[in-house]
Amino acid sequence: NSRDAIYRYDVQAERYEYFSPAIQDISGFAPEELMQMNNKELLEHIHPEDRSAYVDHNQALTHSDQERPADRVEYRWRGKDGNYRWMSVHRVLVRDGSGQPMAHVGAIRDITEQKKAEQALAESEARLREVIMNSQDAIYRYNFRTQSFDFFSPSAETITGFSASEMGAMGLDGVLARVHPDDWAATVRRLQEETEHPGESRRPLEYRWQTKSGEWRWFSDSRSVIADERGQPLALVAVSRDITEQRQAEEVIRQSEARLKELADTLEQRVAERTIQLRALASELSRAEERERRRLARVLHDHLQQLLVAARLNVNTLQRKLGQESLQQATKQLDQVLGEAIDTSRTLTA
Repeated sequence: NSRDAIYRYDVQAERYEYFSPAIQDISGFAPEELMQMNNKELLEHIHPEDRSAYVDHNQALTHSDQERPADRVEYRWRGKDGNYRWMSVHRVLVRDGSGQPMAHVGAIRDITEQKKAEQALAESEARLREVIMNSQDAIYRYNFRTQSFDFFSPSAETITGFSASEMGAMGLDGVLARVHPDDWAATVRRLQEETEHPGESRRPLEYRWQTKSGEWRWFSDSRSVIADERGQPLALVAVSRDITEQRQAEEVIRQSEARLKELADTLEQRVAERTIQLRALASELSRAEERERRRLARVLHDHLQQLLVAARLNVNTLQRKLGQESLQQATKQLDQVLGEAIDTSRTLTA
């Protein structure tokens, strides 16, 4: 009932003399079919790329000097359906009473799904390593148990100036010592929080750090503390990004906004001052207009009207002294004109 196929191969007769029933599920061939095949026919079912290695394993096992040699060999086998499947064979060489090789006894296991999983895992790891090794951000891992850094991606040297070995030799204390004094307390406090409560999600940590050249650069760390099965901190894994240019751009924007606010406040103040001045000018204009009205009214009343009245009186006196009818008619018309002028002047005065 074993899911692995158990077999016995007679070395001296060079043929298989036993297969357990599981071999049919694994290879597609019944035990009887396989035992009727010779070695050449059997080898043709092994993938061409694995065939020579399989033969070499057989020779090494058969001619081993050990008393009870064993080995493990993997190869692709073409089943009865024509498809190749991965096989893993664990076997032992059995000797006869005189110590001569007598038989291979082993178990054949179908490891196709395992191989697919291993291949998928290998491809995934390769992609992950490709991403890590080519990332512009620095990726690092600090081991709390060994109290040392056990990984730095190549980009760490690009953004810090220190090689991975130099960073490793620096240790955690050395790395923290290069944090800007204004950011040091917050950085240490954040590390304590992360180790006391591993696994919690937190916003990125931003701080200034002195590179190998002595320059202060801004960094943003997205970090996570990995805990062991007991909840104890095991490692700190982080992705560190150089955000100096971003910070500089933010500072330029902040200064620009401050200048714009200052200009806006100044403009608002000047507008307020100009409004007060305009109101004062409007009030002064209104008073000037009123003064001018009063002045014109006085001119009309005290000067022009008096002249017109005096002229009218003179015309009336002249009219009484004139004897000719034509002259009296002319002076009468002149008196009417002067009367209309006086009425108009009084209207303007009002």
